Amino acid sequence: MKKRARWTACLIPLLLLTSCSFYKSERSAEELLALAVSGLSGVDRYTFDGETTLLLADGRSARTAKFEGEIRNHRNLSVHVQGAQDVQTGQWMQIDRKGPDRWIARDGMKEAEEGADWNAVQTLERLVGAPKNVAYLPRRPENRAWIVKADLEAAHATRDWKRRLEREFESAVQAAQTSIAKLPVSRNDDFRREWNAEIAMSRKELERMMKGLNVQSTYIVAIDRRRMLPLEITELTTLQYERDGQTCRESRTTNVTFGL
Repeated sequence: MKKRARWTACLIPLLLLTSCSFYKSERSAEELLALAVSGLSGVDRYTFDGETTLLLADGRSARTAKFEGEIRNHRNLSVHVQGAQDVQTGQWMQIDRKGPDRWIARDGMKEAEEGADWNAVQTLERLVGAPKNVAYLPRRPENRAWIVKADLEAAHATRDWKRRLEREFESAVQAAQTSIAKLPVSRNDDFRREWNAEIAMSRKELERMMKGLNVQSTYIVAIDRRRMLPLEITELTTLQYERDGQTCRESRTTNVTFGL
């Protein structure tokens, strides 16, 4: 009797440990992720906040942005973004369009029409539609959430980042040209010639870097077991490229928490 009691005392904690640390939903991880993202459209009002940190190729760490957003009436989004040098705000509306890119700008930060890192809802929508491998991770000790990990296909992640880098480059060029156009006529021509030469060199350098660009992106999503809604997102992205004969790596981490 005592021997059986000792076995019981050992097995019960073991069973509790294993059942709490790694328990899967009856759905596949990819189905669960899609269900959770779809469920957001049924929530009338919620908030999210996040932070993006960039680790540069030379090892320097730069905190690029903190952001917070609010969804009202299912599809009206307002966002406040605080970067290293400025503060921006904007408003968008989700429109009835197939696919994840359904957000149009109503005021400020027009690049939102093509998507932005701080639009956490759009990030999830794009993740669902992207080619990826999705799997369960061990559940958290508090037993509140399922955890799924989504690894984007490298070719897809690389193409996406190439488009993003090109957009950012052209946006910077346009902003600089607008500033130059405001200079006095006597200085405008000289600045324009110097600027055009610099842009041509920078564009060639960007093209060389993107030829060998390889991007790896992983998303970890915590999903509430009771409400079947996303609680947190963590994005881990690494960019590898060649520059001046050297292999360079940059990484970016974005953490987002939903208030539901």
